[in-house]
Amino acid sequence: GTPVMNYSLNGGIANLTIVYNQTVNVSVNSDAGTVHIFRNGADVTSENGNDVVLGVEVWTYSFNVSGDSNWNDVPSEFLTVTVLPGNASLSLVFDKSSPQAYGSGITATCSVLVGVGSPVLYRNGVDVSGENGNEVFLAAGTYDYNCTLAATENYSYTENTSTFVISNAVMPLHLYIDGVEANKSVVYGTSVNVNAVKDYAEGSIVLYRNGVNITSENGNNVVLGAGFYNYTAYFAATENFTENSKTLFLNVTKADPTNETNPVWLKLSILPSDNVTYGNVTNVTGSGHAFGQFAEKLESGLYAGVLALQVD
Repeated sequence: GTPVMNYSLNGGIANLTIVYNQTVNVSVNSDAGTVHIFRNGADVTSENGNDVVLGVEVWTYSFNVSGDSNWNDVPSEFLTVTVLPGNASLSLVFDKSSPQAYGSGITATCSVLVGVGSPVLYRNGVDVSGENGNEVFLAAGTYDYNCTLAATENYSYTENTSTFVISNAVMPLHLYIDGVEANKSVVYGTSVNVNAVKDYAEGSIVLYRNGVNITSENGNNVVLGAGFYNYTAYFAATENFTENSKTLFLNVTKADPTNETNPVWLKLSILPSDNVTYGNVTNVTGSGHAFGQFAEKLESGLYAGVLALQVD
């Protein structure tokens, strides 16, 4: 007699198309004789009923039964399995959310979730795989990241893209009057030092006093006439920083020339009095003090005191 052979491919008797990493299960049985399974000509009977993973290729399975003295052979039946390249999967993650201000470091990590091989990380089309997983500091701008994985025997090419924005930061400015970031009032004759500085080297500061550029005086001691002064430190926008400014006010009050605590003072006296009889001896004395440039002005006669003497 002839044995009855039953065979299947993933539970059916139809050809199969799958992608790599999906399993294949072939099985065969017979009510007599010895069953055989061949795949592309190789005996794989040991896989009967077991799940296997095949590489990318077209595989032909054949099933048959060898008879004996009492049973006939059962001729081969054929089924094919077509395995297509699998879909690789990549992860592209950042340690911070976009956007970030200039000066903030970011870390991009490109890794393989499904597939084989080493991923390649690009930023704006340039291979930056050496930075993968490392913190970097970028100039202000928009950056297109692309995490890629080349095709292999069993996986197709894949990529994962993302855009990260580094926005312009505000340049930190500091404006000091005599070392303090605050408005100030001084008496005429007092020297003041106005100093404008920024936290980063990029760009430059312009210092204005009442709208006039006095950057050359930045950090120098100066003496101003009585009045109200508006000091403004201005920073123009650069590649990485937005424009910024800071303003303080200086009030220079008029000095009392008879107050010996002021930087400049001058006194005259007449003894015994400013009303004397002819023939009497009268003493006229003067005293005063000046600091720095005011001493020079006193010596040149720019400061003078006047008293009236009446003689009867």
